[in-house]
Amino acid sequence: MEEAKELIDNNIKSCIVIKNEKIIHSVDGTGIKPLLNIYMENKQDLENSFVADKLIGKAAAMILICGKVKNVYGTKISKSAIELLTKNNIEYEYNELIEKVYNKDKTDLCPMEKTVLKIDNPEDGVNAILKFLNLV
Repeated sequence: MEEAKELIDNNIKSCIVIKNEKIIHSVDGTGIKPLLNIYMENKQDLENSFVADKLIGKAAAMILICGKVKNVYGTKISKSAIELLTKNNIEYEYNELIEKVYNKDKTDLCPMEKTVLKIDNPEDGVNAILKFLNLV
């Protein structure tokens, strides 16, 4: 897990999934897409796994909850993500706590965060994300 944290913190990888003490996914990309792709293509790999990601906001937390992960690490994590993870008994660690996740130019909330802003149920949140991205 320490190796995964280093790879994430040093911007070498965007999202890493560890299961049975082995890295089974190590992907690059921006935003929520690396995590979402793993969820959509290999959801079973997330169950009881450790996931390290650069940024965990409410939208990412919903995907992690629906994937039934056990532990999460984020270089940055939002307060709303911590609330959801705690409520769903998922252990988490982070390097930096942030208030909210903003878009790339920091002028507004991240589009994914806006999509799930008023949604409390993780399954509903993931469905809203998939609809927003035209994936369903």
